[in-house]
Amino acid sequence: MWRYYFILFTGVMAISCAAPLFKFAQPTHPLLASAIRLSVAGILWLPWATRAYLQKGISRRLIYYALAAGLCYSFHFGSWVYSLGLCSVIVSTSLVTTTPLFLAIWGIWRKVDAPNRNTGFALALAILAICIFLMQESYLIEVHGWTL
Repeated sequence: MWRYYFILFTGVMAISCAAPLFKFAQPTHPLLASAIRLSVAGILWLPWATRAYLQKGISRRLIYYALAAGLCYSFHFGSWVYSLGLCSVIVSTSLVTTTPLFLAIWGIWRKVDAPNRNTGFALALAILAICIFLMQESYLIEVHGWTL
């Protein structure tokens, strides 16, 4: 069980450190910075991908889908890194992390996902946190210390 917590902790730390590190690397062109990060991530995943390929024989179709998804992800990631140069880390990260929020609302609206108490609580908490971050960023409220 501790392995799952370690993996979760590592993922949260990696995602949490991405925006400030890209902000510090600001003179670097956003596409170059995102290409370097995605290349490092690809190299780190290469042993697992190679093992899966050798053991299970991944089909060409899956490889093409993975390459297409990687291309789409690179455009998404490059535009996010570019947006860090245009606005603050809080605004950029708030916008990019609202995807699960919109997917949950879309699923409820399309009646694909059945809403429950946990979904409603998570949506309300996410909307409240985003509002606090954005109001602090626009100086509508003053929060002492680090919000994040």
